[in-house]
Amino acid sequence: MIDELKTAIQNAGLRVNNFSFSEKKPYTVISVDVLQHNYDAWMLAMYLNETNYKYSITPIEIDGVTRKVDFDFKTENN
Repeated sequence: MIDELKTAIQNAGLRVNNFSFSEKKPYTVISVDVLQHNYDAWMLAMYLNETNYKYSITPIEIDGVTRKVDFDFKTENN
């Protein structure tokens, strides 16, 4: 699913190298450092709202400040 998400994000005009991709069973996760790439995180959320991808957002706080946001995509069972 990572390759599919990277392609979709790149085709939407977003810079793939601003995102971290990982597999954490049963999820595929896109992480964004919102202190450095807040605009990209916002644009990713707006793009995903226009697609059929189902996801949840997990904010990661350090010292009371949201530093990172994880977009969690549930991996489908075949």
